[in-house]
Amino acid sequence: MSREELAELIERARRNLSAARTLLREGHNDIGVSRAYYAAFHERLVRGGEFTIEHHEALRRAFEDRHKGDYGTVFPTTADVERRIAECCTFVDAVAAFLSRKALLAPPTG
Repeated sequence: MSREELAELIERARRNLSAARTLLREGHNDIGVSRAYYAAFHERLVRGGEFTIEHHEALRRAFEDRHKGDYGTVFPTTADVERRIAECCTFVDAVAAFLSRKALLAPPTG
């Protein structure tokens, strides 16, 4: 992938996280957790072995809650969705930092 394509994936992930927060505020826990999961899921395309077990566990939890939201009858709680959004945000930031260190993504400005 080019630097521009990677930058677009990071930006898309951040838009998904913003949408997740909006959906959560409006009471749409099931859709909000799905957006958070897909923000982080897109970043799983990057494999470098520099991510922690906590990152992997956060993705697993986000996947499980997304599955509940998409296919279950009991949706994730607001507190669970808040945690998944925070965890996915941390993961997206870690991926962006990793890509910047590898000179695959321009470092953030500002």
